[in-house]
Amino acid sequence: MKNIVMFATAIIATNLISAQWFSQALARDYGPEWNKLTFPNSNYVEYQRNLEITATHAGIGNVTNYTIPLENHSLNIFELDDNLGVNIHIRQYGEFSLAKDMQGKPESFTIGLGSIRYFDLNGDGYIDARYDGIKEISEIFYQEKYVPVESSKDGFKTRKRMSVDGKTKYVFSNGQWVAN
Repeated sequence: MKNIVMFATAIIATNLISAQWFSQALARDYGPEWNKLTFPNSNYVEYQRNLEITATHAGIGNVTNYTIPLENHSLNIFELDDNLGVNIHIRQYGEFSLAKDMQGKPESFTIGLGSIRYFDLNGDGYIDARYDGIKEISEIFYQEKYVPVESSKDGFKTRKRMSVDGKTKYVFSNGQWVAN
C-alpha cells in the first residue's frame, strides 16, 4: 500500500510541476495592439489583434494575391477568380492548393511540405502521386505502393507517366493509376 501511495504522490507532483512549467512556457507578453477577451461562463481568455491585409489583383489575369503579416512570417494566399481555387503558402515551409471545377467542386489538391509535394489528382482525399524537389524524383501510388516514374515539371497536370526504365506507361484514370 505504501508503494502505491508513494507512486500516486510522485505522479501528482510530476503533473503539478509539468503544469506549472507548461503555463510558464506558454506565458507571453501581449502588446497594446492585442485585445483581451474573457468569456464569462467559462473564464476562457483569448487575445485578438486586427491585421491590415494587402490584396492585389493585376488588371489582367485571374488571381487575387493576399499577404498576411504574421509575427515571424507572412502568409501568402492566391485566390483564383470565379471560385476556381486557392493556394495558401508560407515561404520555405509549405503550401496547400485547391483547384475546383466550374461548379465549385474540388478537382484536385496539392500539399507541399518542405521540398516534397503530394498530389490528390481527383479531389477524393487520397494521395495519388508525390514529387521530391531536392532529389527530383516523381512517384505515383500504384498497387498500394509508390513507384518511381519519369519526372515532369507539370505537377502531374498530365495524367500520363512512363516508368523510369521506359517499359511501362501509366495513366491516371477513374481515380487510380493503371498500367498500359
